Amino acid sequence: MVCIPECETCGADSALVRAVIEDTYLNVCKRCAKLGNVLEEPVQVVPKKNFEIRVPEIAPDFKDMIRSARSSKQMTRKELAERIGEKESVIARVEKGIRPPKHVASKLEKTLGIDLAYEEHDQKVFVQKTEEITLGDVLEIRVRKKA
Repeated sequence: MVCIPECETCGADSALVRAVIEDTYLNVCKRCAKLGNVLEEPVQVVPKKNFEIRVPEIAPDFKDMIRSARSSKQMTRKELAERIGEKESVIARVEKGIRPPKHVASKLEKTLGIDLAYEEHDQKVFVQKTEEITLGDVLEIRVRKKA
């Protein structure tokens, strides 16, 4: 999870200051800081970033590759399952075309001597502001008149 500073009162993405509002220490924007006493100078805002995630993909014909490799080694599904430490039903599902989890795929690759061609493609993930509730959404802020 990426931590992007937001005003704890209104949720704004701007420079924050440490302030005391209603006897509570908060990181707030300059607009909300007027509701209390400012303690520190602005905290620098961390810009939102795009993150690249490597998404592994398995070859589209993985079920045929596994079935033919198992047959060429003259193993039954049960024997293969015992060798890799999985249930026979897992092997059956994989041979029917259900993609195996990465740890099962790597066991199959090692045992059968095949490469299931994990290819990695870049996928950009954008971090967006979530609709989280801020204190300003919950509290009704009272402005004190200074005498």
